[in-house]
Amino acid sequence: MSISPTITNVNWQGPLESIISWLEKRYKTKLILNIACINEIEKQIKQLVTVAIINNQSDIAHIAGTVTYWIVKLQPIQDAHAGASKGTLVIANELAAALLGTAICNDLLPAPISLPSPFLFKWARALRYGIYSPLACELVFDAFIYCNKSANIATASPQDISN
Repeated sequence: MSISPTITNVNWQGPLESIISWLEKRYKTKLILNIACINEIEKQIKQLVTVAIINNQSDIAHIAGTVTYWIVKLQPIQDAHAGASKGTLVIANELAAALLGTAICNDLLPAPISLPSPFLFKWARALRYGIYSPLACELVFDAFIYCNKSANIATASPQDISN
């Protein structure tokens, strides 16, 4: 598990806007946000942070995984062209969720992680069409955080590795 000092704020709205902008440009579409869903996601994030403060610790992968889960579950991103037969981005929420979870990790971790493109798209499809849970999403981020730490072992000090 990736335990860090207590997290009092999760930076997610700015990164989500950047991700939506990137998706719109990449897929040449217009995406819109459902404000009621965004408000529910904000509520869930505040609850996560409150629990982290009460417990005096935070698990970054847990936070990233839970935010990913809620984005996928509530589907706040809608393609403005959803009625069209072509050009719709069916997995917009799933792509945004995985990228947002990664952005949250990168905001809170000392060394950034990245999801390789082939993995990102496979995971987005799995989030769309498969069974998922907050824990399953958390485990994905835990694995990438762990692999990132392992890749840096050669240049890390013993104190870094024990964290």
